[in-house]
Amino acid sequence: MDFNIIVIGSGFAGSLAAAALSKIGFRVALIDRGHHPRFAIGESSTPTANLVLRDIAKRYGLEKLEPLTRYGTWRNTYPDTTCGLKRGFSYFHHDLDHPFQPFDDHRNELVVAASRSDAVSDTHWLRADVDQLFATIAAESGAVGMFDREIRQVARVGSAWKLVVADRDGQIETATAEFLVDASGRGGVLQKQLGLPDRTQHLAARSRAIYTHVAPAPSWTGQLEKLGGRVADHPFHADHAAQHHLFANGWWWLLPFDDGTCSVGLARQMNALPSTGAESTPVEEIRHWLERLPTLHTLLEPTSLRDVPGRWIDSGRLQHRVGLIAGPGYALLPHAAGFVDPLHSTGIAHSLCGLERLLLVLEQTWGKPELADQLARYAAQVDAELDLIDRIVDCGYGSLDHFELFVATTMLYFAGATGFERRRDPRNPSQTLFLCAQLSDWQDLVRRAHEAIRGPGGVGRGNQDPKRLAEALCDWLQPFNHVGLCDKSLQNMYGQTAAEM
Repeated sequence: MDFNIIVIGSGFAGSLAAAALSKIGFRVALIDRGHHPRFAIGESSTPTANLVLRDIAKRYGLEKLEPLTRYGTWRNTYPDTTCGLKRGFSYFHHDLDHPFQPFDDHRNELVVAASRSDAVSDTHWLRADVDQLFATIAAESGAVGMFDREIRQVARVGSAWKLVVADRDGQIETATAEFLVDASGRGGVLQKQLGLPDRTQHLAARSRAIYTHVAPAPSWTGQLEKLGGRVADHPFHADHAAQHHLFANGWWWLLPFDDGTCSVGLARQMNALPSTGAESTPVEEIRHWLERLPTLHTLLEPTSLRDVPGRWIDSGRLQHRVGLIAGPGYALLPHAAGFVDPLHSTGIAHSLCGLERLLLVLEQTWGKPELADQLARYAAQVDAELDLIDRIVDCGYGSLDHFELFVATTMLYFAGATGFERRRDPRNPSQTLFLCAQLSDWQDLVRRAHEAIRGPGGVGRGNQDPKRLAEALCDWLQPFNHVGLCDKSLQNMYGQTAAEM
């Protein structure tokens, strides 16, 4: 029970950390209050996530993970580990209390491809299956799994940590380690145990979600065809996407999996569009908003809840953020350090980017005086990324009433993502942060956009014309636009934008 490193939390990021650190030669324990398989969301991968996962797998000899970076190799290698085909992103704007109305010029649609074929495409991760696979690979790599263990106490003893844990029967064990990696996500184990400051109030985005899994997976493309939509113009089948259905101050996601399951969720701003009532249940709230979105109601009406989770789950406020992300003998992975919102699917990619950099810090500076400085640098990088994600997401929420402006704010995400993919050097990943957060002029542009939308003189206060601001955003974006974003001749139908792997 004496380890070099203890990783807290065995989701995909924690298990990957334990696997890679074990491969380096550290004595690693992986502690989790539960066990696998289990329900989780955060299911949409991206080209950025696939690039980073591929490079981690290669660097640390985790060959079993590399097939997960493409849909074709995943299906061939792990047919029993459920995923879904994700060719890109699709967005559709609905007017409340009216059926969806498609137009020939796709003025209320946006479809952005991220790969050139199904074989090399991204994936949706059925987390119950995927997290279990990652945990299995961690064990095969040498990590000691301690599941169904509740951490009762974390104490600093000299230069080491002492953890008191209890199993399901209340039996007490102790484990010691020189370093702790917190991968507990919103569980916030180290935040609670070490009293780390809460910085959630510094996040601009304020949203909550209600979500579940249903079956059978509905076909929006089929529904759109019935309405006369020109689906042949789409660069790929729009169901094979992280599908977003937008309305005033909120949006729905649909993420279909190959086994017929579909992840469905409703995300809304917390300070807008009051619910059906202060005491409304998640089911009542879902029913209320579906009644106000008749085409989406028709789409989801034939579906039923899957046995797991078997209910609609209310997230409460989605956002959280922790101060002191790293310190003497510990570091938080990105999702434990903070999270903004599922809009644009940043979660998996950000987790992997931060993990990759932390692995290099531990690999290269373990036992050296520069470890402290490198941990401080890691913490500052994660902070910068969270700031950028927060502003981009909040720009999206602030423009939901104006689809043309929403499209322009979405281009901020795609410019950051494609810029990362093109700048990234796998030999020195610390030089390129998630969404290019290391670039001060890029951060300044996003701040300027956020101020124009959310600031006192912004769209939300009626002081900006949304159409003119959308055009201005696209002009500001040009120095960072390397893939033909904001091309009006495409009528919101974009072909491949991601870098080839």
